[in-house]
Amino acid sequence: MSAAPSTPHRKAPRRRIGLAGLLLAASALAAGPGSTSDGAAGPGADGPDCPPPPATVPSTARLQAALRVARDHGPLWRIERPARAGQPPRQGWLYGTVPQGTLASAAPGPQLREVMQAARGLVLERAVGLPGEASALRPTEAALQQAEQAARQAHPWPAALGRRLAQAADAACLDAADRTRPALLQLAALAEARARRAGWDAGWSQAEVLRGHAQAAGLPIQGLDTPEEQVAALWPADAADGPALIADLLDQLDDPTWPAVQRRLMQAWSDGHLDTLADWRQWCGCADTPTTAALWQRRLDARQARWAARIDARLQDDGGPWLVAIDALHLAGPHGLPAQLRQRGWQLHPLTPRRTPSPTTP
Repeated sequence: MSAAPSTPHRKAPRRRIGLAGLLLAASALAAGPGSTSDGAAGPGADGPDCPPPPATVPSTARLQAALRVARDHGPLWRIERPARAGQPPRQGWLYGTVPQGTLASAAPGPQLREVMQAARGLVLERAVGLPGEASALRPTEAALQQAEQAARQAHPWPAALGRRLAQAADAACLDAADRTRPALLQLAALAEARARRAGWDAGWSQAEVLRGHAQAAGLPIQGLDTPEEQVAALWPADAADGPALIADLLDQLDDPTWPAVQRRLMQAWSDGHLDTLADWRQWCGCADTPTTAALWQRRLDARQARWAARIDARLQDDGGPWLVAIDALHLAGPHGLPAQLRQRGWQLHPLTPRRTPSPTTP
């Protein structure tokens, strides 16, 4: 990650925390015709079997009500490094997110609001532009499209796989634009549609709320990965593995146990149970084939040491504290980011207490 120019540490201006971020998060994924105006799920445009559309912007009163009763969800640490070798002490925060949620889980609780107030910038897995700017995603999507086309040329995909992907798109009522995207991004859209059937929405991930807040407050946003690194984390190095990966992911989308697995993941995240998250490969059923096991190794294990080095550099190079928000699965286990940062001399102090229900959640 390239370092931004250093800025002097100064008292943070007072900012209205939460509401602007919630508004921008909702509007970023606002649906078109067929969606409802208050964020409630409605019937799909193509018939009753379509998943609910993405939530639109709820009323200000509903957002404010969510903020009034919000509690903290997910693991949150203050991270600090004592002064050494002539360098002043450094501080920041590390927060775990999940890729979807509800309005209740997205509304930042008291501890997270304090961090949002104090942070001088936001570090995410990937930095994109303003809500609705599809062009901000094009470098990664273009690189993934190129990798997939090269794989198809080297190893033509079975026609049956294309038909199966098209049938899944029909069942999820994907629009024409989604169907022209790379297969992995189509699968991501299918997963989001299935999440909406179960009551979760990608627009209500806390990463989107944090992004919306940073944009509303004029704070810088930086990403941990380049587009090329994002593609390397998703697409197999051996082009011959592409069809098997797509087929395995379609199998997972068809698995009737998926909602229960997702509920367990969401509860473990909300309650801050890193031990449950650390064992996710044992109970999720999502890394049981060679291609899916390799996918998760690329997405998690292969990135964390690189990310720790970039977080270390970001927090050392800038005088103001930054908030680092990444998928909570990167925070668990002996090779997770907390362990990696401790090896680099950072001290981590938990800010959100662990709750007790998660290990018994089915």
